[in-house]
Amino acid sequence: MSATPSQQGPSDMIETQHAPQLQLEVPIPGLQSASVSSPFNRVPVELVFLILCHIHPKRVLRFRRVCKSLDQILTSNAFAFANLRFHLPDELRNHRKFRNQKNQDRHDSERSLQELWLLLPETYQRTFANYIRPHMSQLRVMGLESFSRHDGTHEPFRIRLSPSLAHFQNLSTLCLKRVSIEGAIPEEISLLLRLETLQLSECDLSGRIPPQLGQLSRLKELHMRSNRLEGCIPPELGKLERMQLLDLSNNHLSGTLPDELGNLEDLEVLRIEKNKELSGPIPSSFGNLWRLVNLSLRGNQLSGSIPAELMFLSRLNALNLSGNRLTGTIPLEMGLLSHLQWLMLNDNLLEGNIPGSLGDIELLRTLDLRGNRLEGHLPIELGRLMFLRVLDVRDNRVSGRIPKQFGDMRCLVALHVSGNKKLCGIVPKGIRATVQYRDRMSMFFRFRIVNMG
Repeated sequence: MSATPSQQGPSDMIETQHAPQLQLEVPIPGLQSASVSSPFNRVPVELVFLILCHIHPKRVLRFRRVCKSLDQILTSNAFAFANLRFHLPDELRNHRKFRNQKNQDRHDSERSLQELWLLLPETYQRTFANYIRPHMSQLRVMGLESFSRHDGTHEPFRIRLSPSLAHFQNLSTLCLKRVSIEGAIPEEISLLLRLETLQLSECDLSGRIPPQLGQLSRLKELHMRSNRLEGCIPPELGKLERMQLLDLSNNHLSGTLPDELGNLEDLEVLRIEKNKELSGPIPSSFGNLWRLVNLSLRGNQLSGSIPAELMFLSRLNALNLSGNRLTGTIPLEMGLLSHLQWLMLNDNLLEGNIPGSLGDIELLRTLDLRGNRLEGHLPIELGRLMFLRVLDVRDNRVSGRIPKQFGDMRCLVALHVSGNKKLCGIVPKGIRATVQYRDRMSMFFRFRIVNMG
């Protein structure tokens, strides 16, 4: 039997010496003297090896279930090497050809390479990184997101992060947003010492956050939103001095907020939302995060008072502490947050008066204080908030009248004051011009939600 090189298949891996006998260039340990079990019990193992090499790596592994011998073949390094060499396009196997491609072609090849590697089992990934693409160790960006097929449906990738990820030691960005990942985050990810961005949001990850992530000294962004991560937030994350964004929202994290997070002085965005078992106080060390622009800790079980140290965050643009169990009063010093535009303290257990100093936050657009135990009068100083669009004080214990100064807030489009039984009086004319309202009960003055379209 003779064949042309194109018909031989993986001719650069095998030698045809005396047809029809086939010899492997790379031996398969434990299989050279064995024959394959039923239904191929009369077929030489070398021939089975070559036949299976023609099946794409994404599909060939289903044959592991046929028998133990096939399982041994398909999980061997030799087969992974041969199978990948046979199916990879030449430009992905040849570093020189890869490098000489046009930019767009190179980008497409790079993406195909990453997608294939991430979808392979660990044996293939290790072989791929060691033998097929030595140049992969030079990759700086690896990205893969859920994709849309040509028929318009979404088919998310299902992968497993294996320890062989440590081969990519020059990686600066790893982005796997919305990619379905089995299992936990491997500790070996801490070996990617050049990593600057780690995006693992909406990946269905489970397990704990590895404390070893604290070794990634160059990390600037850590996105782990919307997974099934559990356990405590590792204090080791406080060692990431270059961190600018940290998002651990919508997981199953428990314990308390580590004081060590206050060491992240370059942090600009901190979001730790909707972890129902996360409790304890807000660390006063957060007052050291002087670059912070966005702080959101909503939807946890945090308790204690609002730390006065947060008032040192002069660059803060948005502060959301809603949906916790915070007690005490609203600090008078909150009026010092001159860049604040969104302040959400709703659905807590806050008491005392609404401080008039909030009227000093000139850029404020949303003030949400609903669902607390606040009392006293609405401060007339709030009438100075010329950019305020939403004011919500529903379901508190506020009394008295709506100040006539509120009529000066020309940007106001939503006013919510219902659920304050002692609030009474007449709506200022200026508010009537911009806000829709409705009397709900004759005995008690109440507003309903108001929205201008």
